[in-house]
Amino acid sequence: MMRTMMRASALACLLATSAFAQQPNSSVETHYARYRAAIERGDVQDAEGAATAALDASRQRDGDGGHTATLAYNLALVRIDDGRPGEAIEPATLALRIAEAGSASGLDPLLARLAFGQAQLAISPEQGASSLANALSDAAQRTDLDDRAFRAAAALGTWALEREQYEVARVAWAQAVAHVRGQAPADILARERARTAQAVAMIAEHAANERAAARDQAYALLTDSMDALYPFAIEQAANGEITPFQAAYAEAAGWRAYGRATYTPRELVRQTDLQGRAVCETYWSGGSGVGALIQGAFEGRTGVGVFRITTDDAGRIVSIDTAFATPPQDFSTSITPHLARLRARRASGAEPGCLMPQVIFQTIVFVGVLR
Repeated sequence: MMRTMMRASALACLLATSAFAQQPNSSVETHYARYRAAIERGDVQDAEGAATAALDASRQRDGDGGHTATLAYNLALVRIDDGRPGEAIEPATLALRIAEAGSASGLDPLLARLAFGQAQLAISPEQGASSLANALSDAAQRTDLDDRAFRAAAALGTWALEREQYEVARVAWAQAVAHVRGQAPADILARERARTAQAVAMIAEHAANERAAARDQAYALLTDSMDALYPFAIEQAANGEITPFQAAYAEAAGWRAYGRATYTPRELVRQTDLQGRAVCETYWSGGSGVGALIQGAFEGRTGVGVFRITTDDAGRIVSIDTAFATPPQDFSTSITPHLARLRARRASGAEPGCLMPQVIFQTIVFVGVLR
């Protein structure tokens, strides 16, 4: 959370730092320095206190002039990125009013609009959604605002999915994807989670028509996400817990299997690890009757479960964990014991010299029957 806050506040900090440095110390500069120090060490409470004090001192000394707009924006971001956007409405409103009044404020009005939209979304959702949609449209070509625009788009997309406003969600998540341009692991994770959410919105938007072209497009998006996440997803954490990449991969896999159009092909794609080495295609042996047992346990139900299965060098199962399920449910007694009977084998057509994976994802979809 604090890493998010530090990135989100970075631009505002840059806008103000040089000007502050050229002025003699005052209560504004003292409080601002404390705010920066708190951001650096990840202390949300002290950062908020210092940002509040700096804003109050600036308003008392400079009114709406000086750096009041930037300081109000900083305070709004601290609260928004700490998961309290509704509490950010007052400083966000102040920042926006001053920023839109003239360039002398030192704060980009579009940045202020994005922050205000997130705050407004929490207290006046329909108006906030409209404000954010307009601001995001204007931010489409602003690569310098990518970080803040991504977070605003994700906030709008999350809200719209929860409200079943799927067209709004689809557009917002597509905007979020467009604002992640880097290739660092954190960028890949953020982008592919957003891409998965975009596809989910498309599947939900066309839930009544399996043959809708959008369902094929969603399948393609989810396939792209799985391909991008897979090399990271087969890496195991030292403590054995499901990693963020594994959870993200499982979610994409689950929705792809559950939401696929009836005529969408299930393509086999060459998978590699992080070093680019080919990973073997595998199959399960020892599964005679397993499918029937699982189907019997879930006859008539609808849903999907994706299991992260770890194996030893011989393909024997070491652990089985539910990495994703919709609707959420406990498979520990209904499915896990049956899967434990399986053993991973190298497929006959696997690439020569490939690596046997020790993390395998198994998707099971229930739509009245097992598939």
